[in-house]
Amino acid sequence: MALIFIVVLTLLLIPIVILTTGWIRVVLGLLFLLFFPGYTLMATVFPKKDSLDPLERVALSFASSIAVVPVIGLILNYTPLGIKLYTVTASVALFILVASAAAIWRRRRLPKQERFHLLPEIKFSMWSQLSWLEKVLSIALVISAFVAIAALIYVVAVPRLGEKFTEFYMPAAADYPTELTTGETLTVTLHIVSHEHEDTSYHVEVLVDGDVVEEKDQFTLAHGEARDETVTIVPTKSGKQKIEFLLYKHGDAGTEVYRTLDLLINVEKTTS
Repeated sequence: MALIFIVVLTLLLIPIVILTTGWIRVVLGLLFLLFFPGYTLMATVFPKKDSLDPLERVALSFASSIAVVPVIGLILNYTPLGIKLYTVTASVALFILVASAAAIWRRRRLPKQERFHLLPEIKFSMWSQLSWLEKVLSIALVISAFVAIAALIYVVAVPRLGEKFTEFYMPAAADYPTELTTGETLTVTLHIVSHEHEDTSYHVEVLVDGDVVEEKDQFTLAHGEARDETVTIVPTKSGKQKIEFLLYKHGDAGTEVYRTLDLLINVEKTTS
């Protein structure tokens, strides 16, 4: 039975995807995305052999697969799982297994003579009975199906990198005092999160009214890694002052500044 064969191949695909990278994975992956979802769906919706012509059933299987697989990907995109090779594989496999089980259950409720079976009914002689327009449309459908599914496989297997950026901010910045006295200590926490999709080195400088008052040692963050840098400032002169926190990427201070933060303070002279 074709449905049992599809179930077996689907179960085989999961370890093949995880453990191999060769042509078997590509060929089985094309069947897995190009034909199996739509065929099992059509088998569930149309279990009787006279519901559809065999060639129509095959064509609708390709077309349905093109519709089903992107919908599964769209749903995954809005879940924490995301669109990844393994999540797409597992989700499509689950759809195929559930649809196959439903199709088998529906077929078994029919008399044997009314059940549809794919393999015995497809004959090459049917091709010669088609008009030239039907042949052209059938070929175009198959080609478009292969192109669409191949593009989907490429997108899943080689995901596009997201935007590269680095978060640089002061947590609870509104809570820092802006009125100080000379000699009073101001401690500021700088939070840095890398989203650069590669290991990236950083360097932090602290300026007060344009003069460097502190430099932090260079450090490296992996993609998604975060780091807190604590800066201590002790004003030595009175008046309004601008504190600048400069973040440099890929190199020491002196290169182009990557991110900046400002903090304005007013320092009163200590009275003795």
